[in-house]
Amino acid sequence: MTRPGTHRALRPSSADDRGTSLTELLVSMLITSMIMALTGTVVVTTLRQQQTAVAKTNASASLRITMEALTRDLRVASPPDAVTNAITSAGPREIIFFSARGAYNETTKVMPAPTKVRYWIDPTGGCLRRTMVAAGGTPAAPTYPSDTSVRAMAGTCLSPGRYNPTTSTLFSYCGVTSGTDPCLKADGVTSTVVVPSTAEAGALGSVLSATQENQVADVRIAMQVQDAANTRVGAATTTRDVVLINRATALQGQG
Repeated sequence: MTRPGTHRALRPSSADDRGTSLTELLVSMLITSMIMALTGTVVVTTLRQQQTAVAKTNASASLRITMEALTRDLRVASPPDAVTNAITSAGPREIIFFSARGAYNETTKVMPAPTKVRYWIDPTGGCLRRTMVAAGGTPAAPTYPSDTSVRAMAGTCLSPGRYNPTTSTLFSYCGVTSGTDPCLKADGVTSTVVVPSTAEAGALGSVLSATQENQVADVRIAMQVQDAANTRVGAATTTRDVVLINRATALQGQG
């Protein structure tokens, strides 16, 4: 209790009693902002690198799956009886052909009739699609729909991705004529490449005549696949020459 007439002495303030100055507060905020910005940059960079790696992996997987399926069907391209051409439509972004992809029947000792196959790049989604149509009729007299009817079928997207986004030509064709050949030789057969023209490169349909289609011995596939979910990442690419075994052998026998 303070006696009347007396006063408590005030204690002098010390440096420890002062609050944070505006300058110190601004410096602290600046340092915190720099740390947060640096951390955010590291996180964004890491996520972007991860997305790029995933996109490249997806594109490479689609490229491998699609190329193997296409190669497997093309290698055994062969026309059915009473049909001249194994390939019925040869374009830069579409090919329609007969493929002897069925297995030999050990019971009946008969090879199944070839399947009519269409590969094409969907102009809307960019996916490479495949349509397969089994022979109708009888084994002795198989029947097939026309190319127009086959084109009306939706087909199946083999593996997701945007195919050949930066180039129009997916297929080039090597015929059995004289000349310098950048394509693979088909069992010693001299051939020359037939590249679809730029003007026709965006359209579906054959750019070869029926006579030229009958002379195709191997097909060059220049495939690009880009991950559809991350188009800023470059496409996976590969080029493969596929020898049409049945056609090459038959054409060589004609020489």
